[in-house]
Amino acid sequence: IQAGAKVVAVDVIIDQPSTWGDWDDLALQQTLQQSPGQAVLGSSFNHEQQDTGGLLSGIHPLSSLTDAGAMSGYINYPVEPNGRIHRFSRTWLQLQIANDPVISHHLKKLDPAFHHSFVQQTVAIAQSPATQSLSTQSLSTQPLTTAQSSEQPSVDNPQEGENLSAIAEYDVIANNTHQQRNQQIFFYGPTGETFEYESFWELLDPQTWKQHQQQQTFQDKIVLIGPTAQLFQDFHRTPFGQMPGVEVHANAIATYLEGRTINAALPHPHVRGIFVLIFTLGIGYGIGYPRRLLHRTAITIGAVGAWALLSYLGWLFLSLTFPIAVPMGALISIGMGYVVTGLVQGKIKLRGALKRYVSSPIVQDIINQQDDLQDLISEKEKESIGKRLDGRYEITSLLGAGGFGQTFVARDLHRPGSPQCVVKQLHPVTNDPQVFELSRRLFRREANTLERLGNGHKQIPQLLAYFEEANEFYLVQELIEGRSLSTELRINHPYSDVMVMLLLKELLEILTYIHDCGVIHRDIKPSNVIRRASDKKLVLIDFGAVKEMQSPVEGEDSKTVCIGTRGYIPNEQLAGSPRFSSDLYAVGIIGIQASTKRSPDTFEADAKTGERVWQPYFNLSSQLEDILFKMTRYDFKQRYQSAKEALDDLNSVLESHPEYDHTAPPEEHPYSNGVLPQNWNPPSDLGADTATVHLSHFTDCNMDVKAKENADQSTHFGELTGEPTDDSTLPWPTTMKGIVDGDEEQTNN
Repeated sequence: IQAGAKVVAVDVIIDQPSTWGDWDDLALQQTLQQSPGQAVLGSSFNHEQQDTGGLLSGIHPLSSLTDAGAMSGYINYPVEPNGRIHRFSRTWLQLQIANDPVISHHLKKLDPAFHHSFVQQTVAIAQSPATQSLSTQSLSTQPLTTAQSSEQPSVDNPQEGENLSAIAEYDVIANNTHQQRNQQIFFYGPTGETFEYESFWELLDPQTWKQHQQQQTFQDKIVLIGPTAQLFQDFHRTPFGQMPGVEVHANAIATYLEGRTINAALPHPHVRGIFVLIFTLGIGYGIGYPRRLLHRTAITIGAVGAWALLSYLGWLFLSLTFPIAVPMGALISIGMGYVVTGLVQGKIKLRGALKRYVSSPIVQDIINQQDDLQDLISEKEKESIGKRLDGRYEITSLLGAGGFGQTFVARDLHRPGSPQCVVKQLHPVTNDPQVFELSRRLFRREANTLERLGNGHKQIPQLLAYFEEANEFYLVQELIEGRSLSTELRINHPYSDVMVMLLLKELLEILTYIHDCGVIHRDIKPSNVIRRASDKKLVLIDFGAVKEMQSPVEGEDSKTVCIGTRGYIPNEQLAGSPRFSSDLYAVGIIGIQASTKRSPDTFEADAKTGERVWQPYFNLSSQLEDILFKMTRYDFKQRYQSAKEALDDLNSVLESHPEYDHTAPPEEHPYSNGVLPQNWNPPSDLGADTATVHLSHFTDCNMDVKAKENADQSTHFGELTGEPTDDSTLPWPTTMKGIVDGDEEQTNN
């Protein structure tokens, strides 16, 4: 005080005589008498809960010290539910009185010095214009509070409460508004980074003390003395972590002096609760309004971020606190609930879709990458296994699935030995009776076509029966055991001249028969060519019956269906006008793939001519190259116009080839030995290497195609000029919607 301090506040409860003797207490008493009203000593409340109510008692400094002129104030702080100190110490007593009216009775029996907090007393002395003349009686009867309202006198205007006693003041406080109870301390920063610390033992050194006097370290300052060592256990949790009590007081005093008191924007708990409810429900409705999961997530993040920003700005510029934890927690919970629900619903829909097409190779690839989808395959099989169709065909396994049906392996119970066969289920996706009747007519027409093809050639699956049951159509076909050509192309090195020509020869012989029957296959690709295990001959499958029966109306235009697989489908077929040379194009692409070991999608197209550029990867004879080039010309009029024409040219080159053995039987040709080992046996079960007629995937590609080329795609569209479209040889209407089959290859719609 002699060094110029306004007030010295000692955060120590001196309630017992000094262990050094009476002379020690006397020395402190004499010091206090020299500067009456400029020192504040700590006191404390004890609140005990009894059966009759709360019991309030106090621990106060020695009466000899307060009589000598020292002020006192309680150091209790209310602890929030989060375990931290946020509000001023004066609210501790207010809360006790509000929660237990019996405490008011005990308060009347306590010394009036207990009615003010340690911080209030310190601020009152520091702000008093006549600090040296203040007395204990005058301070204890003056209301000390910073609430700026007509009901509550302020520290700046102590005269407003001259006629109020301390007890009367706290009777008013107990019934006051919630605004005062919700005022909070502004904590400036972590421990040791806001206020200047001086070690007390250093001040006792005469030399150090002399320097402080010369530097006027304490001039016009509020000095707080209190323990900061862990030994004294005077540490409290604050927004900035653990903080000694003396620094908590310092933050509270600074908040008072600088007018930075933080107030609750919604002080009344009921009003705050209603606001939080309405706010979260409103934002929650906004989160759930959009259907897309991404939009819901964005709204959730935006709402939480916006509320956090507004709350921070309100605290920074207005010193107002808004509800944060509950609203933000509720918004995050609502958003996460929508996200989790959306993911679960999406998973359920995905499972339903995958379950429907579980036997598709592409779908099985997806399922194999997800551990939680592994059960779909067994579930789908369990639903179908044992089912009896037409009272005759008992399903033993699921072989394939597509957009409009499924393919099963079944036993024919009406034949001796119950041999296995393939049952293809075709399900027209329509509720229109006219469309359904059209589907029935097309189904019968297709069955007749398959019957005619299968009976006339051993390398085409035979149609055994067809029937209708429960508005679904069924085809029963011969089961072909073997493995697909696509598998052979993947596991073998590039073919030699003779191997490629023998492959082409066998396919062209099948095509010659098919074209003579007036049928265009339109979906020739390696996965639709099966090497039969019994005789190692190639079998051509999948004549697209299901593809031909999905047209909703007739008589719209002259285009026919567009069936095929990217890489193997020529431009005129994409335009809906396939020709016999379209099948030759696909066979030529297979020959190129076998000789180069490259997928047809990797061959770029010439931007000017549209021709596939595959010659740089071709290392076989120029004669074979010429045949393949003519089979795969971009313009269908420049290709071979019949399979027989291509077969004649191929035979002439093959017969003159020095490596071709004219006397060897077909199974001993290099083509057969190079692809399948001589000791290769048929598979013992109908696993991945069992092949038959697979269902196809559908999409509408019936279109009018004008000149349009894209050098980045392996399939090109060209203008259909020249001779008019003639589909009279095709066994299906010319008004069908087209599809592009994606079976085991990539799909280009």
